[in-house]
Amino acid sequence: MRIIHTPGHAIGHCCLYFPADEILYLGDIDLGLFGSWYGDRVSSIDQTINSIDTVVTIPARVFITSHETGIIGGDMVEPAERHRAVINERETALVDFLDKPGTFGEIICRWITYKKPREPLKIFNFMESAHIRKHLERLLRNEKIRFENGMFSVV
Repeated sequence: MRIIHTPGHAIGHCCLYFPADEILYLGDIDLGLFGSWYGDRVSSIDQTINSIDTVVTIPARVFITSHETGIIGGDMVEPAERHRAVINERETALVDFLDKPGTFGEIICRWITYKKPREPLKIFNFMESAHIRKHLERLLRNEKIRFENGMFSVV
């Protein structure tokens, strides 16, 4: 077995590769339709993207996730691209919304990550906030948005 460091979801996240069996255990890189979870304090969108790019290069024929997707057979390129596209879709929706300046609270009420309010609202509001915060940090760092007078807006 080879341990492959794949941070993003968490700093120490790893995938387990069994070369003799061509099996890659993806752990929390679940490749589901929701997209990646990078809402923890130490999570990173950029590391998540890099880790998705890394696992695609591993010569496995079976991929096992620890969440909803389960077992994926064959080529992982399409599921990985679809999974990565969710990140881009969230970011595009956020930038589109910020065409007009908005506060953090107004952005959260858009439900960009979860698409609609869910129950228990307090928990999902926290998770929405965590994901959006990561996107805002990334967009600020890449100078695609700015923050002035309590408002975010497109540069």
